[in-house]
Amino acid sequence: MTYHRKWIERKNMPAHKVGRLWKFKKNQIDEWVEAGKAGLSPVNDSGRSPE
Repeated sequence: MTYHRKWIERKNMPAHKVGRLWKFKKNQIDEWVEAGKAGLSPVNDSGRSPE
């Protein structure tokens, strides 16, 4: 699973899927980040922050 897909699923990142590709609107992503919904803690495949 890719990081952007994790963010879409876990943090409600604004995106939509077209075929096999995920599409993002820059202004929606900017608003999402500015609202603090992106968070800053990276998550690895186990769902835990790397040490």
